[in-house]
Amino acid sequence: MLDGVADALRGIGVTEVTWLSSAGVAEAVRTGFNPAAAAHLRHQQLTRPDRAGHLSWSMAGPVLAPTPAARHYAHDGFATVAYAVQPPVGGTSFGSLGPLLAVRRAGERRSLQIHYEVLDPSHARRHVARTRFRDTLIADLKATRGFGTTVEDQQRHAGGHAHEAAVAAGHALVRYTIAAATTVPSDWADWGIEDAAAGIENDAADRFGLLRLELTQDAAFAAACLPVGYGLPGLPNRRWQR
Repeated sequence: MLDGVADALRGIGVTEVTWLSSAGVAEAVRTGFNPAAAAHLRHQQLTRPDRAGHLSWSMAGPVLAPTPAARHYAHDGFATVAYAVQPPVGGTSFGSLGPLLAVRRAGERRSLQIHYEVLDPSHARRHVARTRFRDTLIADLKATRGFGTTVEDQQRHAGGHAHEAAVAAGHALVRYTIAAATTVPSDWADWGIEDAAAGIENDAADRFGLLRLELTQDAAFAAACLPVGYGLPGLPNRRWQR
């Protein structure tokens, strides 16, 4: 199963895929809740090589996580604001997401996760067929009514046919969503987290659309900062049929 996911990622330009061990995931979860723990874990790895890579899962979660506020999530002395990221309609390269990770102030941490879903073959075929039909219909309507087509229309029309041909040839269709977050120490003044949120919004301006996930900042934090299988379907119960 993991080999199939890795192949799908390489098909969209990923050059290297590395899977975390159980201890690696535990460490990533711990530093997600408490970024300051990274220095301690790194020191332990240097001074106690025998203990490196043996972080217990019982120590991976938050020490303190009070009831989340409407506009941010508080955890272990830090506060996080998370967003859903909407890429441009015409597509983009993942390298263009770099500005969302550029911190503006010492002590701030930014996180970004791209969640992939490999669609089953029947779902993929239906999706590309609907997309191709819609794009062809729009292009024909514009042509019959005398409206000019834009470059974006032409790219979407050509892309719909190319995607349908690729799926028919046996390639997988991967759907992805992007979540980004900024984290600051909670001892900053109240304006500190809002200032950090404004910073990441400014960095996304004219590049991406950001939707601040109000009232669900706890779940948004998990999606943006923790390397966990967020929203995965019940894979053992699924049967892919051609």
